[in-house]
Amino acid sequence: MNHNPQRKSIWQMLLITIRYATVIVASVYVIDVSGQLAFHMAIPMQGKSSADVGVAVYEHSERGVALWLVVFPMFSYVFLFLIKQALCKNSNLPYWIGGIASIPCALFYLWFLNW
Repeated sequence: MNHNPQRKSIWQMLLITIRYATVIVASVYVIDVSGQLAFHMAIPMQGKSSADVGVAVYEHSERGVALWLVVFPMFSYVFLFLIKQALCKNSNLPYWIGGIASIPCALFYLWFLNW
């Protein structure tokens, strides 16, 4: 029986690549879901809108932004922690990817909250 060690190492590398690609995609998705959940929680906190020349002005827009700034990191951390525990216990890759993905996500949702 001639086992091919090179074939075995190729399969191992392929499985590791698939696992890390899954971690990356899941981390980016989790950041987006955290932003959406926090956004949907912050909208009612802003209060009633009064339209002035077609621009909606909310009674308490700063409360909505403050709530979003508190809830988004909390949800993100919890979800990234779950990904880390499930897929890669010895690596901080979900936190690194989450930190990078949270910058454009935060700018996007904060722009909509202040619009």
